[in-house]
Amino acid sequence: MKYLLVIIPFLFLQATNNPSCTCMPLTIEEQIDLADIIFKGKVVSIDTLLTVQSSIHYGDDGSKKEYFRPIEMTRTKLKVVQSIKGTSKLDSAFVYTTWQCCMCGFPFWPDQTYLVFANLDTIRVSKEREIKWDQKNLVENLQKPEKVLLTTICSGSDEFTPEQLEVILKYLHRRKNIH
Repeated sequence: MKYLLVIIPFLFLQATNNPSCTCMPLTIEEQIDLADIIFKGKVVSIDTLLTVQSSIHYGDDGSKKEYFRPIEMTRTKLKVVQSIKGTSKLDSAFVYTTWQCCMCGFPFWPDQTYLVFANLDTIRVSKEREIKWDQKNLVENLQKPEKVLLTTICSGSDEFTPEQLEVILKYLHRRKNIH
């Protein structure tokens, strides 16, 4: 029994979001305003893929060098149950998030329903399936940049609750009537 008590807290910690990730405290209204798209969706599938992030470094002499690093992301396909903000034409959507250290990925679970707050961004997917840090290899295997929906634990996405949906709809209705 002692061992079970020791294991349970660790299991709980594994199920929570990355503790090294901190979000700037935002009200629900701020999260709504910052999101490009908000929808209620049910998870259909989750898969992983390798993406590539670029960063620019400047040398002491003012020289500029671009470096690439591989980042594993999850791509979650959701059936759109209700469009709330951004578009009403979606039947399904792919939402990307990452689990690498300190990147604040959002944990989607199979067959669950979520209120998804997402932003449009551009990512580059690698043709490679495994992480390789070789710069030449990363550049050679880049696909064209593509626009995708991204979310994090800081975006406002959460498991669906009717109460949260009601708050969002009331705020959007008030804002629409003010403008």
